[in-house]
Amino acid sequence: MRISTSTWLVAFACFFSWGALAARPTAEWQLASVASSIGAFVLLIRLVVRGAIKWRERGVAYVISCVLIVAASPVGIAVGRTVRTVVWSHDLDRYTAAAQWVLNNSKPDSSNPVPLPSRYADLGYIVYHERDELCGTRIDFLWAGGFPVKHVVRRYATNPKWVSVEKCYRDWGRIKPISSNWYEIAD
Repeated sequence: MRISTSTWLVAFACFFSWGALAARPTAEWQLASVASSIGAFVLLIRLVVRGAIKWRERGVAYVISCVLIVAASPVGIAVGRTVRTVVWSHDLDRYTAAAQWVLNNSKPDSSNPVPLPSRYADLGYIVYHERDELCGTRIDFLWAGGFPVKHVVRRYATNPKWVSVEKCYRDWGRIKPISSNWYEIAD
């Protein structure tokens, strides 16, 4: 029983691209994930047809190949989410220091991004600082994005009740608390 090289390559591509997309969503990883999924779909059709034709000689190998390809994406996503959590835990002190820097060095204004110093530049490609009575102080680190319009934001909020006020989150579809005063939100 031999698993073909193309099966291993497609399974690895699905695992890696979906894992990378789950770890840090970008348009590039989204494109790679879609491409690997299309490749997996084509290969699965080929394996099912060949498996039906040559069931007695190589049926078990074709079934194992199909399972390997189908399992690669969800396992990659699970590993990617774990990597994302570990990296967040590692970078939490830097995010907190960057939020404190923003609080000390900028005025709240939702229309103008806050330029971060170089030591924090990798934490978000755009940072916004907002404050109002209803929602409190919020600092948004636009951290990841996708295509056509998808943003993942790590938000520092001084008022934890902002999540219960629709005006404070109406533009975001998903809100996930990730640590004290920190939330991951996405559209």
